[in-house]
Amino acid sequence: MVLDPIRVQSATQIFEQKIEAMILSGQLKIGDRLPTEAELAEALEITKNIVHKGLTNLAARGFLRIIPRHGVYVADYVENGTAETLLAFMRVYDNNGKMDNKLIISTVRVRVIIESAVLRELAAARSDAKLTRSLGLLAEMREKLGSANPPDSKWFGNKFAEEFHALCMASDNISIPIMMNPFTSSCAEFSRIWVEQIGAASAVAAREKLYDYIKKGEGESAVAFLEKYCEEFYGKL
Repeated sequence: MVLDPIRVQSATQIFEQKIEAMILSGQLKIGDRLPTEAELAEALEITKNIVHKGLTNLAARGFLRIIPRHGVYVADYVENGTAETLLAFMRVYDNNGKMDNKLIISTVRVRVIIESAVLRELAAARSDAKLTRSLGLLAEMREKLGSANPPDSKWFGNKFAEEFHALCMASDNISIPIMMNPFTSSCAEFSRIWVEQIGAASAVAAREKLYDYIKKGEGESAVAFLEKYCEEFYGKL
């Protein structure tokens, strides 16, 4: 039996996540001034050192603006944010179980841009060997559809996330799977929503059609088809 290690969050991480959640939920708005470090430490019953370190880390991620001798303010994280800012959105989602539709659409559109580049590349290469892993995952899903007790939408969501990662791994661009790795959980969740919108059978069929275009060398048709069903996904949110 293999057991994952238990990791306990530090007080600094808990403090950062609390402030992140307040900003992303709108409790703290852009331009709002935070209480002083001493006031935060007293209210949260933690040390000033923890507060100072946490605020510094949040500023580095684009959430806060620290003005010496003036105070700490909520920054425009859309304008000043980094990849860490986007990951914070995902963490808040994982903790709260809900995500704003605008963020879902924005994130999926980024995926579409990246996936489109992969589809064009693989269609030009027309190498079935590169698609072995991703096609195997689709075949597994197709087989499960015909079983007496098909898995639930969460299972299919996770499998579609695996299939997308396998597709990225088939690319000669090694940066693509590395860039997409942090968004595996959100990819799985968006796929779960998609499966619940149109049904697992239709979702599997859509991805199979995408690979048919790749194997025929029709990269632009594959991209157009991807964009079409993603637009339908946005409209049903």
